Amino acid sequence: MIELQSNDSDCMINMKAIFMGNDLNVMIFGGDIPHVGAVAVGVPKKSHSDIKKISSTVSVITLFGHKEDEIVKPAADLLVKTLNRNVVVTCGIHIDNISKDLINKIEIKVNKMVLELIDAIRNMEVVCY
Repeated sequence: MIELQSNDSDCMINMKAIFMGNDLNVMIFGGDIPHVGAVAVGVPKKSHSDIKKISSTVSVITLFGHKEDEIVKPAADLLVKTLNRNVVVTCGIHIDNISKDLINKIEIKVNKMVLELIDAIRNMEVVCY
């Protein structure tokens, strides 16, 4: 398992990733009440515009009243395109009376954490049986 944590005064975000065979399951959670707000499933495919590139198909389920789809979809898309594997991303970050500015900061923070996760995966040797 790979674990990342963003510690700052605005909001603590946790990211945990576990391999399930060759597939990747990523959990992103934090704030006042961690929960499941949205889930994205991404699958690699060949790009229509350039068959040498990997593209993705991402499906999202968002629980009523939640906005985490705006986090899970781009995270799954980037992970699939970069790692060329099936990916599930689950996210739940709740902060009472959150401002639009803090939402933007969290989206940027999560994107940076996804890039850190990609680096961590590339730097480790994974043996799949």
